[in-house]
Amino acid sequence: MAKIPAYALSVHVDDAQVTRGDVVLAEGVSFTLKPGQALSIEGPNGVGKTSLLRMIAGLSGQEGAVSFHDGSQPVDASALRARGLHYVGGGDGLSPLLTLGETLDFWAALFAAPPPLVPDPLHRLGLAAYRAEPVARLSTGQRRRLALARLVIAPRPCWLLDEPFSGLDQAGQILLLEIIAQHRARGGIVMMATHESPLPDAARLTLAPALGQAEATL
Repeated sequence: MAKIPAYALSVHVDDAQVTRGDVVLAEGVSFTLKPGQALSIEGPNGVGKTSLLRMIAGLSGQEGAVSFHDGSQPVDASALRARGLHYVGGGDGLSPLLTLGETLDFWAALFAAPPPLVPDPLHRLGLAAYRAEPVARLSTGQRRRLALARLVIAPRPCWLLDEPFSGLDQAGQILLLEIIAQHRARGGIVMMATHESPLPDAARLTLAPALGQAEATL
């Protein structure tokens, strides 16, 4: 099994404005996450949870409001986002024509990944029996499990997860919580947008639709 890294990354968001196009969804968003911490970003659909994750991932504007540190040293945001961050959006991002095994091989090459944290990611996710099957034959829950496989294929300290429990059955949700707990035990950071399943023992950031403001409990 590959050596498990110990992470020292921290994430700082300072007075950020969350937008979708020209529409301001939230203002004054500020928080700091240290190694091993998690943040549950909560609120109903349309209040900016996904937009906030995309901003942190560098996929939208306001990048200056986000900074990263490795221990006490600042980290270049572009480099960190390229090799130190996983963003798993609401879509699964899967090719229906590839087999599950081919999908994992593609991700390993894409992420220039070292050996995965577990010997067989498909077995860890309960998908080993479908290794040679095309993605098109998977159920919604199985596709969601496969989409999450990148988290264990390529170790990265910062995870941004958009509604990761959506489409998962109870067993899949328990499995994801175990994977998140193991990541945090290594010092990893998790930010998760959700409107129904907050992470246990996580800080909470609530985006309110009426005022467009953020209320954090950290």
